[in-house]
Amino acid sequence: MVTEPRSHFMPQNGNTSVMVRIRKHLRARSSRHSQIVLVDVEKSSVASCPISNQVVAKFFDPLFVSDDELPRDAPVEYKQLVAFRCYENEAAAYSSLSSLQGTVVPIFYGNYVCHFLHRPTESDQIAKVILMEHIDGWPLSWYSPGELTESQAQWIMRQMEDIVRQVHSQGVIHRDLVLRNFLLANLRRLVLVDFEDSEILNGENQFSPEALKEGDFIGLRCEFKDIGWLPICDSYEDGVDEDSAWR
Repeated sequence: MVTEPRSHFMPQNGNTSVMVRIRKHLRARSSRHSQIVLVDVEKSSVASCPISNQVVAKFFDPLFVSDDELPRDAPVEYKQLVAFRCYENEAAAYSSLSSLQGTVVPIFYGNYVCHFLHRPTESDQIAKVILMEHIDGWPLSWYSPGELTESQAQWIMRQMEDIVRQVHSQGVIHRDLVLRNFLLANLRRLVLVDFEDSEILNGENQFSPEALKEGDFIGLRCEFKDIGWLPICDSYEDGVDEDSAWR
């Protein structure tokens, strides 16, 4: 029996709405830019969002957001900027990748303003959310060395390279190409997720990897990720020295 609270979503560009009930937490805790849950879509007047129990809701709620660049006591207005920036990046990326949805990226069911029915109506807190296809699989970071066969690992590497190439061909730069952002579904489909830090090519915030200042690279670590060499990026999280990781 589902006991989680319901939420009411209003699309950014219309008067229709979606009613969902949270069924399962996938990644929902504080100190994250977003909270990810599996939901049942109980009602929908949005053509792009089906009635389904296989939908992921990704909340961008300033109440829970944390950022390394912000002090712990940062005003909620600053946390709002962080949360909504990630939300806008992700929504823009999925919209730009419409031709790849359902294959190498999840199907995108739209972006919404969220009203939590269990929160006081006088609260001025606003959460934004995107709805997308649920991928029944595991992040590549969960696989231990030797768990996959050599042929499976080779197939995955080819798929990763192809996915990055396809995403770039649609004008999107994914700036967080780490193993946890590749979901492997039944060893037959590899899907790239988490476009919070993505950029649209030629957009106002896009930064070229070749940009130089007085002969030095700007943001060297971030630009390395743009190259698309994927598995080694997870080494940063384990404290591996950046220079040695690239040898």
